[in-house]
Amino acid sequence: MAEDVLMDYAVVQTMANTLGTASSVLNTVNGILSTVEAVLIGSAFVGVIGAAAAAYVDDIRSAVSSVETLCDTTNKEVNDAIKAIRDGDTTGSSHFV
Repeated sequence: MAEDVLMDYAVVQTMANTLGTASSVLNTVNGILSTVEAVLIGSAFVGVIGAAAAAYVDDIRSAVSSVETLCDTTNKEVNDAIKAIRDGDTTGSSHFV
């Protein structure tokens, strides 16, 4: 176990903010891909190519959704870590004042 835990709060907060932004952007991309998939499914009656393209877009959308969930979860965990360490430092230092 580490004896000292040091954190540059600004740098780690920037990382958390970047993860939050990535999650938001990927959520938007996922919505756009859902729309594209719906259009392709609607035009699938034209032929097999529309159905194949819709399946391909669905695979991509699934991967984007997984990465979006990972970014969102990691963002929350990093923010929780910042809060825990900052609060721990504040609480601990108050015992010595």
